[in-house]
Amino acid sequence: MKIPPAELVDVERLRVDNENPNRMSARQFKALKESVQRWGFIVPIITNRNYLVADGEHRLRAAKDLGMKQVCVVRLPVDDVDRRLLRQVMNKIRGEHDLFLDAEEYYRIVSEDSRDLIKKLLNESDLRIYTTQLRKKKLHRSEKENRTKTQESKAHANSFPHFQTLESNNGIPQNKRHSACQATSRP
Repeated sequence: MKIPPAELVDVERLRVDNENPNRMSARQFKALKESVQRWGFIVPIITNRNYLVADGEHRLRAAKDLGMKQVCVVRLPVDDVDRRLLRQVMNKIRGEHDLFLDAEEYYRIVSEDSRDLIKKLLNESDLRIYTTQLRKKKLHRSEKENRTKTQESKAHANSFPHFQTLESNNGIPQNKRHSACQATSRP
């Protein structure tokens, strides 16, 4: 399917079916509005050809609350089943945050003296930011302990040459390793 170009559409022209299973807390919705105010409407709303929203119902509501008259829309030539399927896919396939990397990101933001900004944009409390940083410290401590155990295991394994060969090849004998990697790395 060829993706049509985005277009500016009056918010009053867009429709929702009120059957979106994705819910947003008041705290999350406030954060969404803050991000739209700071960076603008950067993710278009996806609709069918009749302007019935498939993805972006919360962004549409935020735009209306903020008094926006028009938003960016991509209209897809899909039937109702595909529109609903697209909504499910877009709501669910977002990925998950790695706690360690999340804490690192918060740390970098807070280090730049942007604590107030992160609290405003993510509607996060100081306690929540502190808790995330605390998790990072615990994860870091746990990773150090795991590295020490791994190093001890490797030192012990050095006395067994056969195990050393298998471990250095991820458990795959050398003559079979290359073909196994090729089989799994092709698109």
